[in-house]
Amino acid sequence: MRPFFEVVARRTQRDPARALEESLAELPAADRAVLARPDVRENVLANVAEVFRRGGAGMSDDALTLAKPWGFRPADVTATVHLWHGGADTVWPIGV
Repeated sequence: MRPFFEVVARRTQRDPARALEESLAELPAADRAVLARPDVRENVLANVAEVFRRGGAGMSDDALTLAKPWGFRPADVTATVHLWHGGADTVWPIGV
């Protein structure tokens, strides 16, 4: 997984705006509309640049951590939990 995120990191470092544009096609219309706002776009571009500033290792580690067993079953959590999730989210489906 790390090699994939290293490629993403290099592409993003070279041209963050282009990387964002290419990723927009995968997003639902509501997300694309929000990202069309200049203030939001500027903020997202700054964050994307920072995420990949030192390469793809951090993003790779995050993805692997999410994919590994958590050491507990979510059904065993007894505290109140509020889950916010967009119904049209195609990037991180609710089952993930």
